[in-house]
Amino acid sequence: MNTQIMHPHEHAVKHNRYVAATADAQAEMERQIGRNLYRRGRRITACTTDDMTAGWLAAERNGADAYWLGMMQEAN
Repeated sequence: MNTQIMHPHEHAVKHNRYVAATADAQAEMERQIGRNLYRRGRRITACTTDDMTAGWLAAERNGADAYWLGMMQEAN
């Protein structure tokens, strides 16, 4: 066995959760976690990684855009 098999993944140890097979899948999973945190009303400080924070901010921006669009439609 090589040392990579025996050494635990840094995210699995640090955050104690599932680790995706690829780095891209891991980043997307963390963005989804950030979006879920926003939708559940958690603060941005609950995000533990940059990808989670990016997902949280994207969800906030989508909510702000939807609110603005609704206000503009109501005004017309």
